[in-house]
Amino acid sequence: RMDRSDSTLIPAFDGITAICAGKLHSLAICGSDGHVYSFGSNCDSQIAQMNWERCAVPRIISALTQVKVQKICTGPLSSHCFVIAMNHKVLAWGRN
Repeated sequence: RMDRSDSTLIPAFDGITAICAGKLHSLAICGSDGHVYSFGSNCDSQIAQMNWERCAVPRIISALTQVKVQKICTGPLSSHCFVIAMNHKVLAWGRN
């Protein structure tokens, strides 16, 4: 189920170092592996998965597995995302 009014444990996460929420999606950096995870709506490709389906379970963004990410950011009222890599490059996707 996508919409919840009660808190729920997200089992895929261990050692989260950063999390942010957009209008209908969320991103997180997992400290144990350094990967960026996404979940929620994907209507504008804002969770960077290879289909347009919503995702209730956090999934690794495969395009970022070789990127050392230091910060993540989502548009609070829109469908876009940014990451700042350790080399200070900015990557963006979604409804830019």
